Amino acid sequence: MKALKKCFLIIFLSATGCSEYPPADKTTKIFSKYLEAEFNSTIPDSLHYYILVPQLTCQSCAASTLSELANNLRPEQNKKITFITTNQQLIPESLYTIPVLTDKNQTLDNLNLPIANVTLLETLNKKVIFVKPFYTHDSTSITSLIKNQ
Repeated sequence: MKALKKCFLIIFLSATGCSEYPPADKTTKIFSKYLEAEFNSTIPDSLHYYILVPQLTCQSCAASTLSELANNLRPEQNKKITFITTNQQLIPESLYTIPVLTDKNQTLDNLNLPIANVTLLETLNKKVIFVKPFYTHDSTSITSLIKNQ
């Protein structure tokens, strides 16, 4: 019986204790501290998207995702998006209508968040709602995740 309890405990801890991503409240705390420290900014109350482009990225992957964004983003969506990058040259000129924050300290690359290539981070009511990195094999359209509200 003890062996069965021990086995159940190990399975339970494995399933609940190890997560690929930090919990939502921890993600909000990490991102909020980052915005404050690097840009003297806060997560807004209204729906907002941050498109994160770190220095350590597959440049062709980032270019592909950003090109799709440039071709499909509607002008009314621009107001609720902010780019954060460590290298502004990765952002195509066609997207310069969207505000770009440049992380000169390259802190973005070291955040304990799932950031890869191009990452979409959605916020609402001063909280991070989701974080979605776009990998080379990802068929999800970045613009399909940006709401029209």
